[in-house]
Amino acid sequence: MFKKLRFQRYIFVFSIVLLTIVYGSTAMAVTTTAKPKPLSPQTFKPAGVQQIPFSRLDQGDVILLPAVLKIRYGQNVLDLPQGGNGVINIPENSNLIDSQGKVTVTIEYTLKNATTKRFSFNSLLRYNAVSITSDQVMFFSNRSKTITKTVKLQSTSDRKSIIIQGPVGISDDTHIIFFNAILWVRIYAL
Repeated sequence: MFKKLRFQRYIFVFSIVLLTIVYGSTAMAVTTTAKPKPLSPQTFKPAGVQQIPFSRLDQGDVILLPAVLKIRYGQNVLDLPQGGNGVINIPENSNLIDSQGKVTVTIEYTLKNATTKRFSFNSLLRYNAVSITSDQVMFFSNRSKTITKTVKLQSTSDRKSIIIQGPVGISDDTHIIFFNAILWVRIYAL
């Protein structure tokens, strides 16, 4: 009987020690794991090449050339000049009109760097005081970039301004305006 009691104590102590070891090793594994470090992107820089920073944009550094906004809708093309007026007439049964009364058009314009500086900025297209699309533009000296976007313009009851604007210029606290004209997107009944 004494041996049986000693054997039970031995099993009890052994199980406590075993559980402590198992629990301790599990807890240690959880507490000792380190979070992996995020990988930082490394850029390749050839030896001896200096990275030239981008300049801040000022009025006249980047221009719209030619100063025309080309708007394609269906088989039609509207060339809207700087400061001009234009009308897009769409019949109400046209497949260019979505369920919310917006007309699908493709807008194209070309920005040209008129300097030898490097620029990086957002070009924003606005119609009826609403931002339609934004494009990241990067320029190197004396280069041009043609931007083509398919957008949806809201039909309106009157003429509204269509503007292409850039960032705030160095000289003043206003956005640089590359293009400004008046456009009327009109849906007419048959």
